[in-house]
Amino acid sequence: MRSAKRLLVAVPAALSVVPPLLVAGLVAQHARNMLWKDQWGMVGYMAEVTHGVPDPAWLTWQVNEHRMPVAFAVQGALAWWTRWDLRAEAWVNVVVAALTGLVLTALIRKTIADRSPVAAAWVLLACSVLLFSLAGGINWTWGTMNANFIVVLATVWLAWRLLAWTGRWRQTLGLVVTATIATFTFGTGVVLLAAVPAALAVPTRRVPRRTLHVLATAAWAVLVVTLYFWGWHPPFGVAPPVLHTDRPWDYVSYVAGYLGVATGTRSLRGATSSGAVMAMALVAAATWTWSRAPSARTAMLPWLVVAATAVANGFVTAYGRLDAPGSALFVRYLPAATCFAIGLAGMLGIALIEVLARSPRLGAVLVAVTALGVASVGGTLRIGWMQGAYEMATHAGILNLGRHCLTDCATASDRCFLLTCWDAKVARAQCPLLAEARIGPFATAPPRDPASAPR
Repeated sequence: MRSAKRLLVAVPAALSVVPPLLVAGLVAQHARNMLWKDQWGMVGYMAEVTHGVPDPAWLTWQVNEHRMPVAFAVQGALAWWTRWDLRAEAWVNVVVAALTGLVLTALIRKTIADRSPVAAAWVLLACSVLLFSLAGGINWTWGTMNANFIVVLATVWLAWRLLAWTGRWRQTLGLVVTATIATFTFGTGVVLLAAVPAALAVPTRRVPRRTLHVLATAAWAVLVVTLYFWGWHPPFGVAPPVLHTDRPWDYVSYVAGYLGVATGTRSLRGATSSGAVMAMALVAAATWTWSRAPSARTAMLPWLVVAATAVANGFVTAYGRLDAPGSALFVRYLPAATCFAIGLAGMLGIALIEVLARSPRLGAVLVAVTALGVASVGGTLRIGWMQGAYEMATHAGILNLGRHCLTDCATASDRCFLLTCWDAKVARAQCPLLAEARIGPFATAPPRDPASAPR
Protein backbone atom coordinates (compact mmCIF):
# COMPACT_ATOMS: atom_id res chain seq x y z
CA MET A 1 0.00 0.00 0.00
CA ARG A 2 2.78 2.38 0.95
CA SER A 3 4.77 1.55 -2.20
CA ALA A 4 1.69 2.16 -4.35
CA LYS A 5 1.21 5.56 -2.76
CA ARG A 6 4.84 6.41 -3.38
CA LEU A 7 4.38 5.42 -7.01
CA LEU A 8 1.31 7.64 -7.31
CA VAL A 9 3.46 10.54 -6.13
CA ALA A 10 6.68 9.75 -7.98
CA VAL A 11 5.21 9.11 -11.46
CA PRO A 12 3.31 12.40 -11.94
CA ALA A 13 6.09 14.35 -10.21
CA ALA A 14 8.64 12.90 -12.65
CA LEU A 15 6.37 13.47 -15.65
CA SER A 16 5.92 17.12 -14.70
CA VAL A 17 9.45 17.89 -15.91
CA VAL A 18 8.70 16.58 -19.42
CA PRO A 19 6.66 19.58 -20.73
CA PRO A 20 9.32 22.20 -19.88
CA LEU A 21 12.03 19.99 -21.39
CA LEU A 22 9.99 19.60 -24.59
CA VAL A 23 9.46 23.36 -24.82
CA ALA A 24 13.16 24.06 -24.20
CA GLY A 25 14.16 21.52 -26.85
CA LEU A 26 11.82 23.01 -29.47
CA VAL A 27 12.96 26.55 -28.68
CA ALA A 28 16.58 25.47 -29.12
CA GLN A 29 15.65 23.90 -32.44
CA HIS A 30 13.34 26.56 -33.88
CA ALA A 31 14.26 29.97 -32.42
CA ARG A 32 15.81 32.26 -35.05
CA ASN A 33 17.63 35.58 -34.93
CA MET A 34 15.13 37.20 -37.28
CA LEU A 35 12.36 39.74 -36.72
CA TRP A 36 8.69 38.77 -36.94
CA LYS A 37 5.69 41.10 -37.27
CA ASP A 38 5.50 43.43 -34.23
CA GLN A 39 9.28 43.31 -33.75
CA TRP A 40 9.75 45.48 -36.84
CA GLY A 41 8.08 48.29 -34.92
CA MET A 42 10.74 48.02 -32.19
CA VAL A 43 13.79 48.55 -34.43
CA GLY A 44 14.28 52.22 -33.59
CA TYR A 45 14.14 51.58 -29.85
CA MET A 46 16.48 48.60 -30.03
CA ALA A 47 18.98 50.54 -32.16
CA GLU A 48 19.05 53.30 -29.53
CA VAL A 49 19.32 50.88 -26.61
CA THR A 50 22.20 48.90 -28.04
CA HIS A 51 24.17 52.13 -28.39
CA GLY A 52 23.29 53.21 -24.85
CA VAL A 53 21.23 56.26 -25.84
CA PRO A 54 17.55 55.25 -25.52
CA ASP A 55 14.94 57.99 -25.66
CA PRO A 56 12.89 57.89 -22.40
CA ALA A 57 9.80 58.70 -24.50
CA TRP A 58 9.75 55.04 -25.57
CA LEU A 59 8.67 54.10 -22.06
CA THR A 60 5.39 55.99 -22.48
CA TRP A 61 4.75 54.61 -25.96
CA GLN A 62 1.35 52.94 -26.47
CA VAL A 63 1.52 49.63 -28.36
CA ASN A 64 -1.93 48.83 -29.74
CA GLU A 65 -4.02 48.94 -26.52
CA HIS A 66 -1.10 48.43 -24.14
CA ARG A 67 1.30 50.46 -22.02
CA MET A 68 4.48 48.37 -21.75
CA PRO A 69 7.38 50.26 -20.13
CA VAL A 70 8.40 47.29 -17.97
CA ALA A 71 8.46 44.94 -20.96
CA PHE A 72 10.40 47.55 -22.97
CA ALA A 73 12.95 47.87 -20.16
CA VAL A 74 13.44 44.09 -19.95
CA GLN A 75 13.75 43.65 -23.70
CA GLY A 76 15.95 46.73 -24.01
CA ALA A 77 18.39 45.44 -21.40
CA LEU A 78 18.48 42.08 -23.16
CA ALA A 79 19.04 43.76 -26.54
CA TRP A 80 21.91 45.82 -25.12
CA TRP A 81 23.51 42.65 -23.76
CA THR A 82 23.05 40.49 -26.89
CA ARG A 83 22.95 43.09 -29.69
CA TRP A 84 19.30 42.20 -29.97
CA ASP A 85 19.73 38.53 -30.69
CA LEU A 86 16.07 37.56 -30.98
CA ARG A 87 16.80 34.00 -29.89
CA ALA A 88 17.54 35.39 -26.43
CA GLU A 89 14.01 36.79 -26.24
CA ALA A 90 12.64 33.33 -27.01
CA TRP A 91 14.66 31.90 -24.12
CA VAL A 92 13.24 34.58 -21.83
CA ASN A 93 9.81 33.02 -22.45
CA VAL A 94 11.15 29.67 -21.28
CA VAL A 95 12.93 31.10 -18.24
CA VAL A 96 9.92 33.15 -17.12
CA ALA A 97 7.65 30.12 -17.53
CA ALA A 98 10.12 28.05 -15.49
CA LEU A 99 10.05 30.66 -12.71
CA THR A 100 6.25 30.57 -12.84
CA GLY A 101 6.41 26.80 -12.49
CA LEU A 102 8.60 27.11 -9.41
CA VAL A 103 6.14 29.54 -7.78
CA LEU A 104 3.28 27.19 -8.60
CA THR A 105 5.23 24.34 -7.04
CA ALA A 106 5.62 26.36 -3.84
CA LEU A 107 1.92 27.21 -3.90
CA ILE A 108 1.00 23.54 -4.34
CA ARG A 109 3.22 22.54 -1.42
CA LYS A 110 1.57 25.05 0.89
CA THR A 111 -2.05 24.50 -0.15
CA ILE A 112 -2.24 20.83 -1.18
CA ALA A 113 0.88 18.78 -0.39
CA ASP A 114 0.47 19.13 3.38
CA ARG A 115 -2.93 17.45 3.08
CA SER A 116 -2.30 14.97 0.28
CA PRO A 117 1.07 14.39 -1.44
CA VAL A 118 -0.71 12.30 -4.09
CA ALA A 119 -3.12 15.09 -5.00
CA ALA A 120 -0.25 17.59 -4.98
CA ALA A 121 1.77 15.50 -7.44
CA TRP A 122 -1.11 15.25 -9.90
CA VAL A 123 -1.96 18.94 -9.62
CA LEU A 124 1.72 19.71 -10.27
CA LEU A 125 1.62 17.59 -13.42
CA ALA A 126 -1.58 19.32 -14.59
CA CYS A 127 -0.07 22.76 -14.01
CA SER A 128 3.10 21.78 -15.87
CA VAL A 129 1.15 20.52 -18.88
CA LEU A 130 -0.94 23.70 -18.95
CA LEU A 131 1.86 26.18 -18.31
CA PHE A 132 4.24 24.64 -20.86
CA SER A 133 1.58 23.85 -23.43
CA LEU A 134 2.98 23.26 -26.91
CA ALA A 135 -0.41 24.34 -28.22
CA GLY A 136 1.02 27.84 -27.84
CA GLY A 137 3.11 27.19 -30.95
CA ILE A 138 5.11 30.27 -31.95
CA ASN A 139 4.34 31.92 -28.62
CA TRP A 140 7.47 30.19 -27.35
CA THR A 141 9.84 31.38 -30.09
CA TRP A 142 8.43 34.89 -30.54
CA GLY A 143 10.04 37.47 -28.28
CA THR A 144 7.01 39.75 -28.42
CA MET A 145 5.31 37.28 -26.06
CA ASN A 146 7.78 38.10 -23.26
CA ALA A 147 5.28 40.55 -21.77
CA ASN A 148 2.47 37.96 -21.69
CA PHE A 149 4.58 35.41 -19.86
CA ILE A 150 5.83 38.00 -17.37
CA VAL A 151 2.24 38.91 -16.48
CA VAL A 152 1.41 35.23 -15.86
CA LEU A 153 4.42 35.05 -13.53
CA ALA A 154 3.20 38.18 -11.72
CA THR A 155 -0.29 36.67 -11.40
CA VAL A 156 0.97 33.46 -9.83
CA TRP A 157 3.43 35.34 -7.62
CA LEU A 158 0.64 37.60 -6.36
CA ALA A 159 -1.50 34.54 -5.59
CA TRP A 160 1.41 32.98 -3.70
CA ARG A 161 1.92 36.12 -1.63
CA LEU A 162 -1.80 36.35 -0.86
CA LEU A 163 -1.48 33.02 0.90
CA ALA A 164 0.96 34.53 3.39
CA TRP A 165 -0.91 37.83 3.87
CA THR A 166 -1.63 38.55 7.53
CA GLY A 167 -2.50 42.24 7.42
CA ARG A 168 0.97 43.77 7.53
CA TRP A 169 1.39 46.89 5.41
CA ARG A 170 4.69 45.62 4.07
CA GLN A 171 2.88 42.59 2.66
CA THR A 172 0.17 44.77 1.16
CA LEU A 173 2.81 46.97 -0.45
CA GLY A 174 4.36 43.89 -2.05
CA LEU A 175 1.01 42.91 -3.55
CA VAL A 176 0.43 46.43 -4.89
CA VAL A 177 3.92 46.61 -6.41
CA THR A 178 3.43 43.25 -8.14
CA ALA A 179 0.08 44.34 -9.60
CA THR A 180 1.50 47.67 -10.76
CA ILE A 181 4.49 46.05 -12.46
CA ALA A 182 2.14 43.65 -14.25
CA THR A 183 -0.09 46.53 -15.34
CA PHE A 184 2.77 48.32 -17.06
CA THR A 185 4.11 45.12 -18.57
CA PHE A 186 1.06 44.20 -20.66
CA GLY A 187 -2.64 45.01 -20.74
CA THR A 188 -3.65 41.68 -19.19
CA GLY A 189 -1.94 42.81 -16.00
CA VAL A 190 -4.43 45.62 -15.39
CA VAL A 191 -6.93 43.20 -13.83
CA LEU A 192 -4.46 42.45 -11.04
CA LEU A 193 -5.00 45.95 -9.68
CA ALA A 194 -8.65 45.03 -9.05
CA ALA A 195 -7.73 41.53 -7.87
CA VAL A 196 -5.71 42.82 -4.90
CA PRO A 197 -8.46 44.72 -3.01
CA ALA A 198 -11.04 42.10 -4.00
CA ALA A 199 -8.89 39.28 -2.59
CA LEU A 200 -8.02 41.20 0.59
CA ALA A 201 -11.72 41.76 1.21
CA VAL A 202 -12.39 38.01 1.36
CA PRO A 203 -12.54 37.01 5.06
CA THR A 204 -10.58 33.76 4.94
CA ARG A 205 -9.00 34.55 8.33
CA ARG A 206 -9.16 37.19 11.06
CA VAL A 207 -6.99 40.14 10.01
CA PRO A 208 -6.85 43.46 11.87
CA ARG A 209 -7.63 46.61 9.88
CA ARG A 210 -8.66 44.60 6.82
CA THR A 211 -10.95 47.39 5.64
CA LEU A 212 -8.10 49.92 5.63
CA HIS A 213 -6.00 47.63 3.43
CA VAL A 214 -8.90 47.11 1.05
CA LEU A 215 -9.60 50.84 0.77
CA ALA A 216 -5.93 51.73 0.33
CA THR A 217 -5.35 49.17 -2.43
CA ALA A 218 -8.61 50.13 -4.16
CA ALA A 219 -7.58 53.79 -4.13
CA TRP A 220 -4.19 52.89 -5.57
CA ALA A 221 -5.88 50.82 -8.28
CA VAL A 222 -8.05 53.78 -9.30
CA LEU A 223 -4.99 56.06 -9.39
CA VAL A 224 -2.90 53.68 -11.50
CA VAL A 225 -5.73 52.90 -13.93
CA THR A 226 -6.32 56.64 -14.37
CA LEU A 227 -2.62 57.09 -15.15
CA TYR A 228 -2.67 54.09 -17.48
CA PHE A 229 -5.48 55.53 -19.60
CA TRP A 230 -4.20 59.12 -19.54
CA GLY A 231 -3.91 60.03 -23.21
CA TRP A 232 -4.92 56.52 -24.25
CA HIS A 233 -6.38 56.14 -27.73
CA PRO A 234 -7.68 53.23 -29.83
CA PRO A 235 -5.10 51.67 -32.17
CA PHE A 236 -4.73 53.48 -35.48
CA GLY A 237 -7.49 52.51 -37.90
CA VAL A 238 -9.53 50.70 -35.22
CA ALA A 239 -12.89 52.01 -34.05
CA PRO A 240 -13.31 52.59 -30.29
CA PRO A 241 -14.82 49.53 -28.56
CA VAL A 242 -18.51 49.63 -27.68
CA LEU A 243 -20.19 47.91 -24.73
CA HIS A 244 -23.21 45.95 -26.06
CA THR A 245 -25.44 45.77 -23.01
CA ASP A 246 -28.12 44.04 -25.09
CA ARG A 247 -25.86 41.02 -25.82
CA PRO A 248 -24.86 39.58 -22.42
CA TRP A 249 -24.87 35.98 -23.62
CA ASP A 250 -22.54 36.84 -26.47
CA TYR A 251 -20.03 38.04 -23.88
CA VAL A 252 -20.48 34.87 -21.84
CA SER A 253 -20.03 32.73 -24.96
CA TYR A 254 -16.89 34.62 -25.97
CA VAL A 255 -15.36 34.23 -22.51
CA ALA A 256 -16.16 30.51 -22.48
CA GLY A 257 -14.32 30.11 -25.78
CA TYR A 258 -11.43 32.21 -24.48
CA LEU A 259 -11.06 29.96 -21.42
CA GLY A 260 -11.52 26.74 -23.40
CA VAL A 261 -8.47 27.41 -25.59
CA ALA A 262 -6.37 25.90 -22.79
CA THR A 263 -7.60 22.45 -23.88
CA GLY A 264 -5.63 22.83 -27.11
CA THR A 265 -8.64 22.88 -29.41
CA ARG A 266 -8.77 25.13 -32.48
CA SER A 267 -12.54 24.73 -32.80
CA LEU A 268 -14.63 27.63 -31.52
CA ARG A 269 -17.51 25.32 -30.64
CA GLY A 270 -15.17 22.91 -28.86
CA ALA A 271 -13.46 25.73 -26.97
CA THR A 272 -16.78 27.25 -25.92
CA SER A 273 -18.08 23.90 -24.67
CA SER A 274 -14.86 23.14 -22.84
CA GLY A 275 -14.74 26.57 -21.25
CA ALA A 276 -18.35 26.28 -20.05
CA VAL A 277 -17.74 22.84 -18.51
CA MET A 278 -14.57 24.04 -16.78
CA ALA A 279 -16.41 27.09 -15.41
CA MET A 280 -19.20 24.92 -14.01
CA ALA A 281 -16.64 22.57 -12.44
CA LEU A 282 -14.86 25.47 -10.76
CA VAL A 283 -18.08 26.97 -9.42
CA ALA A 284 -19.26 23.60 -8.08
CA ALA A 285 -15.91 22.76 -6.45
CA ALA A 286 -15.48 26.22 -4.94
CA THR A 287 -19.05 26.47 -3.65
CA TRP A 288 -19.04 23.06 -2.00
CA THR A 289 -15.59 23.44 -0.44
CA TRP A 290 -16.20 26.99 0.78
CA SER A 291 -19.42 26.01 2.52
CA ARG A 292 -18.42 22.55 3.84
CA ALA A 293 -14.74 23.06 4.64
CA PRO A 294 -14.13 26.55 6.08
CA SER A 295 -10.61 25.54 7.10
CA ALA A 296 -9.70 25.22 3.42
CA ARG A 297 -10.71 28.76 2.49
CA THR A 298 -7.26 30.24 2.92
CA ALA A 299 -5.79 27.57 0.61
CA MET A 300 -8.58 28.12 -1.93
CA LEU A 301 -8.17 31.87 -2.31
CA PRO A 302 -4.90 31.94 -4.36
CA TRP A 303 -6.24 29.44 -6.90
CA LEU A 304 -9.52 31.33 -7.23
CA VAL A 305 -7.63 34.57 -7.80
CA VAL A 306 -5.53 32.99 -10.57
CA ALA A 307 -8.69 31.68 -12.26
CA ALA A 308 -10.56 34.97 -11.80
CA THR A 309 -7.86 36.97 -13.60
CA ALA A 310 -8.41 34.84 -16.70
CA VAL A 311 -12.17 35.38 -16.55
CA ALA A 312 -11.69 39.13 -16.18
CA ASN A 313 -9.29 39.25 -19.12
CA GLY A 314 -11.76 37.22 -21.15
CA PHE A 315 -14.45 39.85 -20.61
CA VAL A 316 -12.01 42.68 -21.37
CA THR A 317 -11.03 40.96 -24.61
CA ALA A 318 -14.69 40.37 -25.47
CA TYR A 319 -15.35 44.08 -24.93
CA GLY A 320 -12.99 44.87 -27.79
CA ARG A 321 -13.61 41.88 -30.06
CA LEU A 322 -17.20 40.76 -29.51
CA ASP A 323 -18.08 40.99 -33.21
CA ALA A 324 -15.19 38.62 -34.05
CA PRO A 325 -15.96 35.57 -31.86
CA GLY A 326 -13.25 33.52 -33.56
CA SER A 327 -10.64 35.88 -32.11
CA ALA A 328 -11.14 34.11 -28.76
CA LEU A 329 -8.99 31.34 -30.21
CA PHE A 330 -5.99 33.58 -30.95
CA VAL A 331 -2.97 31.68 -29.73
CA ARG A 332 -1.41 34.81 -28.24
CA TYR A 333 -4.22 34.85 -25.67
CA LEU A 334 -3.28 31.39 -24.43
CA PRO A 335 -0.88 32.37 -21.59
CA ALA A 336 -3.48 34.60 -19.89
CA ALA A 337 -6.39 32.25 -20.62
CA THR A 338 -4.50 29.25 -19.25
CA CYS A 339 -4.57 30.84 -15.79
CA PHE A 340 -8.18 29.70 -15.51
CA ALA A 341 -7.33 26.04 -16.10
CA ILE A 342 -4.41 26.30 -13.68
CA GLY A 343 -6.70 27.78 -11.02
CA LEU A 344 -9.22 25.03 -11.70
CA ALA A 345 -6.57 22.32 -11.27
CA GLY A 346 -5.60 23.64 -7.84
CA MET A 347 -9.22 24.13 -6.79
CA LEU A 348 -10.17 20.58 -7.83
CA GLY A 349 -7.21 19.20 -5.91
CA ILE A 350 -8.36 20.91 -2.71
CA ALA A 351 -12.02 20.00 -3.24
CA LEU A 352 -11.32 16.31 -3.86
CA ILE A 353 -9.18 16.10 -0.71
CA GLU A 354 -12.03 17.51 1.36
CA VAL A 355 -14.65 15.25 -0.23
CA LEU A 356 -12.51 12.14 0.30
CA ALA A 357 -12.01 13.07 3.96
CA ARG A 358 -15.77 13.29 4.53
CA SER A 359 -17.07 10.58 2.21
CA PRO A 360 -14.46 8.23 0.73
CA ARG A 361 -17.00 6.53 -1.51
CA LEU A 362 -18.30 9.78 -3.01
CA GLY A 363 -14.76 11.07 -3.25
CA ALA A 364 -13.69 8.00 -5.21
CA VAL A 365 -16.55 8.56 -7.65
CA LEU A 366 -15.59 12.22 -8.12
CA VAL A 367 -11.93 11.29 -8.61
CA ALA A 368 -13.02 8.85 -11.34
CA VAL A 369 -15.20 11.50 -12.98
CA THR A 370 -12.35 14.00 -12.87
CA ALA A 371 -9.97 11.45 -14.37
CA LEU A 372 -12.43 10.74 -17.19
CA GLY A 373 -12.81 14.46 -17.85
CA VAL A 374 -9.05 14.93 -18.02
CA ALA A 375 -8.72 11.88 -20.29
CA SER A 376 -11.37 13.27 -22.64
CA VAL A 377 -9.35 16.46 -22.98
CA GLY A 378 -6.15 14.48 -23.51
CA GLY A 379 -6.87 13.68 -27.16
CA THR A 380 -7.66 17.29 -28.01
CA LEU A 381 -4.61 18.51 -26.11
CA ARG A 382 -2.40 15.99 -27.93
CA ILE A 383 -3.61 17.27 -31.31
CA GLY A 384 -3.11 20.86 -30.16
CA TRP A 385 0.44 20.05 -29.08
CA MET A 386 1.25 18.38 -32.39
CA GLN A 387 -0.16 21.31 -34.31
CA GLY A 388 1.72 23.79 -32.15
CA ALA A 389 5.02 21.96 -32.70
CA TYR A 390 4.35 21.89 -36.45
CA GLU A 391 3.63 25.63 -36.44
CA MET A 392 6.90 26.30 -34.64
CA ALA A 393 8.81 24.37 -37.30
CA THR A 394 6.92 26.08 -40.13
CA HIS A 395 7.53 29.48 -38.58
CA ALA A 396 11.25 28.74 -38.30
CA GLY A 397 11.26 27.91 -42.02
CA ILE A 398 9.63 31.24 -42.87
CA LEU A 399 12.18 33.11 -40.75
CA ASN A 400 14.98 31.21 -42.50
CA LEU A 401 13.67 32.36 -45.87
CA GLY A 402 13.32 35.91 -44.64
CA ARG A 403 16.86 35.99 -43.30
CA HIS A 404 18.30 34.34 -46.40
CA CYS A 405 16.90 36.98 -48.74
CA LEU A 406 17.65 39.91 -46.42
CA THR A 407 21.34 40.28 -47.11
CA ASP A 408 21.17 43.93 -48.12
CA CYS A 409 18.44 46.41 -47.22
CA ALA A 410 18.73 48.33 -50.50
CA THR A 411 18.38 45.34 -52.80
CA ALA A 412 15.89 43.22 -50.82
CA SER A 413 12.55 42.84 -52.58
CA ASP A 414 9.15 43.69 -51.17
CA ARG A 415 8.37 39.98 -51.29
CA CYS A 416 11.34 39.34 -49.01
CA PHE A 417 10.15 41.90 -46.47
CA LEU A 418 6.58 40.59 -46.56
CA LEU A 419 7.80 37.19 -45.38
CA THR A 420 8.29 38.60 -41.88
CA CYS A 421 6.52 41.99 -41.79
CA TRP A 422 2.91 43.04 -42.36
CA ASP A 423 4.00 45.99 -44.56
CA ALA A 424 7.01 46.02 -46.88
CA LYS A 425 7.29 49.82 -46.59
CA VAL A 426 7.62 49.61 -42.82
CA ALA A 427 10.32 46.94 -43.01
CA ARG A 428 12.18 48.78 -45.79
CA ALA A 429 12.24 51.94 -43.69
CA GLN A 430 13.47 50.12 -40.56
CA CYS A 431 15.97 47.78 -42.18
CA PRO A 432 18.78 50.37 -42.58
CA LEU A 433 18.62 51.04 -38.84
CA LEU A 434 19.22 47.33 -38.20
CA ALA A 435 22.16 47.25 -40.59
CA GLU A 436 23.78 50.47 -39.35
CA ALA A 437 23.40 49.49 -35.69
CA ARG A 438 24.51 45.92 -36.46
CA ILE A 439 21.79 44.35 -34.37
CA GLY A 440 19.34 41.48 -34.81
CA PRO A 441 20.02 39.53 -38.02
CA PHE A 442 22.82 41.99 -38.89
CA ALA A 443 24.65 41.59 -35.58
CA THR A 444 27.31 39.31 -37.04
CA ALA A 445 27.69 41.24 -40.28
CA PRO A 446 31.05 42.95 -40.94
CA PRO A 447 31.19 46.71 -40.28
CA ARG A 448 29.65 48.71 -43.09
CA ASP A 449 31.44 51.52 -44.91
CA PRO A 450 29.78 54.69 -43.53
CA ALA A 451 29.91 56.25 -46.98
CA SER A 452 27.78 53.43 -48.41
CA ALA A 453 25.32 53.18 -45.52
CA PRO A 454 21.68 53.93 -46.45
CA ARG A 455 20.52 57.35 -45.30
